[in-house]
Amino acid sequence: MRKIQLFALFAFLTLASAFTWLAQPESKYTVSVKDSKVHWLGKKVTGQHEGDIFLKSGEVTYEKGKLKGGSFTIDMTSITCTDITDAGTNKKLVGHLKKDDFFGVDKFPTATLTITSVKALESGSMLADMAGDDSKGFEVTADLTIKGKKSPVTFKTFVTESGKTLKATAKLTFDRSKFDVRFGSTSFFEGLGDRAIYNDVELAINVTASK
Repeated sequence: MRKIQLFALFAFLTLASAFTWLAQPESKYTVSVKDSKVHWLGKKVTGQHEGDIFLKSGEVTYEKGKLKGGSFTIDMTSITCTDITDAGTNKKLVGHLKKDDFFGVDKFPTATLTITSVKALESGSMLADMAGDDSKGFEVTADLTIKGKKSPVTFKTFVTESGKTLKATAKLTFDRSKFDVRFGSTSFFEGLGDRAIYNDVELAINVTASK
């Protein structure tokens, strides 16, 4: 009887261990904010401006060579301009970008990007080949939230895994008008400046994350 009880206990522990292994969470990687960066590019009728924004936090789920999900918090107060060399003009532009008509960083100090779906790029595709043999390509759909307004964006990202570290690059474009990001008033005459700025804003994202 004792042997039967011991065998049953052993069988139970083995089964519980198997279920525990199966139920283990997917691999989570924490984003290094000091090694990650978002580069923005905005265009207007007379030219363009660009600069950097830094991440406040982020997490990536990546398992067995597959991107499963991720979420990122962007520190909008960190926005910079990198193409204007004159200090006074640079400060004026950055100050305007932080005002209520643009990104309103006093009320909305952060923006977020949350992955909602992922599809692997087929091997042999031009984009996947351009990324190199060590990278895996994915088509990502994510919810972008700026100034409290959420809208989906779809883009390509390439992930390189090395030990316990991930490096990911992505380029995406969003329509600023969907997030109430504008130049000046919405009235016709006062809004002429806004119509001189193109709606599409490009983001180049470089992320480093580790377990």
